[in-house]
Amino acid sequence: MSDKSIQSAGGAVAWRLDATKTSYMTIFISTWVLLVAGLICALPMLSLRVKEHTTLEEETLARLDDHGNLRPAEDVQAELEHGQAQAGHAKGSGAKV
Repeated sequence: MSDKSIQSAGGAVAWRLDATKTSYMTIFISTWVLLVAGLICALPMLSLRVKEHTTLEEETLARLDDHGNLRPAEDVQAELEHGQAQAGHAKGSGAKV
């Protein structure tokens, strides 16, 4: 389901509740209950899927070349190490980078 369809369904329910003369406090409380229920459902997904650190093998965007092809992680790692070595050498010599 897309976010837009859920938003439309929520709008339809709110419109219907308003049409049946449901009190605003009931609509307000039901909105907060739905929000809390959604956050409770999202919390396990966040704790299981969001990581503090990723490896280069997992970073597919960092490994894409100019044509959209996936480069081997070893090649990218060697390129990064080479770039860091050059930056360290430039700092040591007093040259601006």
